[in-house]
Amino acid sequence: MKTDNRRADARSALQERIGDELPRLSPRDTVELAGIVERLVEALRPERIYAFGSHARGDATPDSDV
Repeated sequence: MKTDNRRADARSALQERIGDELPRLSPRDTVELAGIVERLVEALRPERIYAFGSHARGDATPDSDV
């Protein structure tokens, strides 16, 4: 149970950070991106993951892709 709670806390923190870094991302896309980041970290253990494009620059529009 403690592992599940820690994982949920970590996912929540990750979603919050993604929301802070990419504020124009929809809540649905934020959750999906958090899941992708978790899988990348588990599989590849990267030192960093960079976001780029209009969402990262802060000039995303409703037509911008993720």
